[in-house]
Amino acid sequence: MAMSITELPDGRWEIAQSLAQPIVYMDHWAVRLFSMDDALQSRFVQALKAKNGALLFSQNNLSEFCAMKDAEQAVKAERFINGVLPNFYIADFTQAPFKSPKSPAEGPGAPPQNWLLYYMGMKSPSGGAFLSVENLISTLVQQSDRLRPDLEEMKKRVAEGIGSFLATDSKEAKRFVPRDHMATVDILFAEFTRDFHLNPAAKFTENDTIDLVHAAYAAPIADFLLLDARWCDKVVKARQRMAGFGMKRHLARVYSKKPAHG
Repeated sequence: MAMSITELPDGRWEIAQSLAQPIVYMDHWAVRLFSMDDALQSRFVQALKAKNGALLFSQNNLSEFCAMKDAEQAVKAERFINGVLPNFYIADFTQAPFKSPKSPAEGPGAPPQNWLLYYMGMKSPSGGAFLSVENLISTLVQQSDRLRPDLEEMKKRVAEGIGSFLATDSKEAKRFVPRDHMATVDILFAEFTRDFHLNPAAKFTENDTIDLVHAAYAAPIADFLLLDARWCDKVVKARQRMAGFGMKRHLARVYSKKPAHG
């Protein structure tokens, strides 16, 4: 079980979570697929709970709902997650154990650590007696007109930054070799940008921004990772490169809507 809720002596409720394998992480298309397909969803939830695993869910998953308008999909996504609970883990990729040691400190405007867990405690029915994500995603969809511009601006800034980096001399990037002292997430970022250097026709777009984050941060933690096909291929290439240099690092098995990538 990944998540638990306990009543404290003062009457408040404490939510705790821990990663329980097997760990599954889904890109936005997969969250929507399992939310909308009741039969597929039922099979997944039963299998996950039979294995006592966890669905890993990040703030990046949440952010992608800011671009949606469909209230029905939001409600179904909440029902999907409520069905998964308590086999659920909320990941903040700006915090350990996910973030890179090289990541800069959070700015003064950053939300407090574990703010999503706090939200769940506040919103859980019966004063917190059981876990729920009711209205979490629906609220984002309802506020999409206000929130979407911030999301698009963030994606634009990241895409421009990476685009500027890719426009520089690519010799160093092409010569990149993963090293034992490097964190896996740093190796993946370097491998993914190297891949764009090697394939100049494959332009890095704003839509790649969140895919990059999904892949780089979730692959070292998850056991099964559902991504767009091109990003599955990038994870497979990174695994092969690391193995070629004798590095043994955990990376998730990746899947897309296309046949299994490995």
